[in-house]
Amino acid sequence: MTLTKEYVENIFEHGRKHEMEEMFSYIREDADFTIGNPGYKSTFVSGHYTSRSEYQKAVLPFYSLFAAPPVQVIERLLVIGNTAVCETRNEGVGKKTGQHYVNPVCIIMDFDDDAEKPRTKRVKEYFDSALIQHVHDTNKD
Repeated sequence: MTLTKEYVENIFEHGRKHEMEEMFSYIREDADFTIGNPGYKSTFVSGHYTSRSEYQKAVLPFYSLFAAPPVQVIERLLVIGNTAVCETRNEGVGKKTGQHYVNPVCIIMDFDDDAEKPRTKRVKEYFDSALIQHVHDTNKD
């Protein structure tokens, strides 16, 4: 199957609906994740993760910092070959501060060559690291 914008949009639609199991089914267990700047470790989630489960363990607790699950809106999506580049706007309200947060995120995903259901094999994610850390520091238990 040729990777299409519609296919990638469907993955993000699962995330938008907070259907995490369905969304993560599009990611290989052995996927490689680079989140933020792993060398500088500017946020609690910044790092290099070598599996889907390792990534989930590090990142999913972030969602507990919000009064309701954050909303992710696709601003721009480009698909070139087996690579998708997605610019999103993520919005949420801190569970302790009540502050409204808007975080721009860029996600670059490389997909495998599976003919029926291409799955993500590599992810690089860039975001406002100061904001991510602020949300964490002011809303954690």
